[in-house]
Amino acid sequence: MALTPNDREKLDISDDQIFYQQPRYVQHLSDSFRTRLTNLYSKYLLNHHVILDLMSSWVSHLPSNIKYKKVIGHGLNEAELSSNERLDRFWVQNLNKTQNMPIEDSSIDAGLIVAGWQYLQYPEKVSLELSRI
Repeated sequence: MALTPNDREKLDISDDQIFYQQPRYVQHLSDSFRTRLTNLYSKYLLNHHVILDLMSSWVSHLPSNIKYKKVIGHGLNEAELSSNERLDRFWVQNLNKTQNMPIEDSSIDAGLIVAGWQYLQYPEKVSLELSRI
């Protein structure tokens, strides 16, 4: 099913970066969901993986007892991403404006998006980028 132009419209049409100018140090997911998600990651993500955490924040849902080869973060607020101790590096980018990611082809083992799909206006383009990297 293809998204129509109407499907891509947001209720708040202002630039996403305006909303994310200020850090928002809040939990976006329930405690029980975060626990289940961390348990899932511990089963499938291996310590030799390079992981991309798209639409990340100040916290990580990765298990704290596993050191991955590299964890690369992406988000819309630099202060939040700087606070995320699991990230080895990160960049700030609005994926609703530009979907091309500054990452080399076939360099990522796992791309994670926890609760961000619902905010993407062009999820198919982001999916293609994930396939590329």
